[in-house]
Amino acid sequence: MPDGSRRGRRFLKSDRLQSLYDFIDFGRAVKPGTYRLVRPYPRRAFSDGESSLTLNELGLTDKQEALFLELI
Repeated sequence: MPDGSRRGRRFLKSDRLQSLYDFIDFGRAVKPGTYRLVRPYPRRAFSDGESSLTLNELGLTDKQEALFLELI
């Protein structure tokens, strides 16, 4: 999170990226629309336009994936 804290949750490969956005928005640590999700390696920033795709379709298929919030 932007304040340096971490939040963990398991998601299914069949879950949509929107599920991650909802999880973050529900926690109210950041305002919706003020951040993007980023995979550090290989670096990839995910856009709102991809929110209807599944994690599998986005290539997030490892057993453990770490995504970071990048403020925009």
